Amino acid sequence: MFKENAIIEAAKLLDQDPELEASFCFSEDAIESGLDVLGRQALMVADMPETLAALCGSDESGKNYLENYNGRAVCFATDSDVAHIARTRKKSRAAVGIQKAGRSGEEMVLVIGSSLSALAAAGALIEGGFLRPGLVIVTVKANENVGPEQVTALKQQFMQLETPYIVVGGDKGGPEMAAAICGSLIDLLNIDEA
Repeated sequence: MFKENAIIEAAKLLDQDPELEASFCFSEDAIESGLDVLGRQALMVADMPETLAALCGSDESGKNYLENYNGRAVCFATDSDVAHIARTRKKSRAAVGIQKAGRSGEEMVLVIGSSLSALAAAGALIEGGFLRPGLVIVTVKANENVGPEQVTALKQQFMQLETPYIVVGGDKGGPEMAAAICGSLIDLLNIDEA
C-alpha cells in the first residue's frame, strides 16, 4: 500500500481534485511488475510526443522524471516509417507507433498519456497476444475530439485485459500525470535498490 500511496501522492502534486485518489486503479502486482522491468532498464514507450516531452522535462514543467533512470524512453509516433504507414492505412500515428512497439520485441513500459487510439491499439495487441508490456500506465483524458464517456468506457474495457496496469480512471489524467507516475516508480525503484 505504501507504493500505491507514493504514486498517488506524486499525481496529487499536479491535480488537487479531491476525487483523484479514488480514480486510481492498480491491477494486481502492477507496481511490482513495473519495478521489475524498470530494474532491467526496459524501454519506456510514450504514445505521443507530448507524453515523451512530459517524461523528459522538455514540456512547460521542465521536470525531468527520467533523470534517475538508466533505460531509454522513445515515442515511435514521430518515426518517419510510422508516419508513412499511418498515412497509407489512414490510422493515427499513435496507434501505428504502439504497433511498432509491439514488433520491437523489447521489454517495455507503455505510457499512454495522450492518445485514445494508442490505448485502443495497445488493448487489441495485448488481447491478441502480440504485445506483453511489463506495465501499462494509462492517463488519457477527453479532448475536443473525444468525449469523457468514450474515454471512461475505453479505460474500463482496457482494465479487463490480463496485463499489469495503472489506470487513472474516468476523465482524469494527461501526459504530465503519466510522467509523474513514471517518476514515482523510478523513485521507488531507486529506494528498493538502495
